[in-house]
Amino acid sequence: MNAMARETQWQNIMQMTEQLRELSTQEDWQKMNEVSTQRQIKLEHFFASSVAESEVELVAEGIQKILHSDQILMQISQKQKQQISSEVQKISSGRQAVKAYGQFKNA
Repeated sequence: MNAMARETQWQNIMQMTEQLRELSTQEDWQKMNEVSTQRQIKLEHFFASSVAESEVELVAEGIQKILHSDQILMQISQKQKQQISSEVQKISSGRQAVKAYGQFKNA
C-alpha cells in the first residue's frame, strides 16, 4: 500500500473517532456501536503492516487523540448506564407501588 493510501486510511480512522464523539452527544448508542466496530476493524487493518518512519509522528498523535476520545466516551457511556439503571429502579418501584395499591384496594 502506498503512503497516500495509508494516510487516507489513517484520516478515515480519525474521522470515525470524531464521529463517535458526535454520536455520543446525540446519544445514538446503536450507531456508536456500529462505528466503533468499523473503526476497530480499520485499526486492525492499518496496523497489520508496520508504521513507516514518515508516519510515526502523525500516527502517535492520532493514537493519543483516540485514547483521549475513547476515555471521554467511556465516561459518557458510564453516566448513561447509571441514568438508565436509576430509571429502571424508579419504574420497578412504581410497579411495586401499583401492585401494593391493587392488593390494598382488593382487600
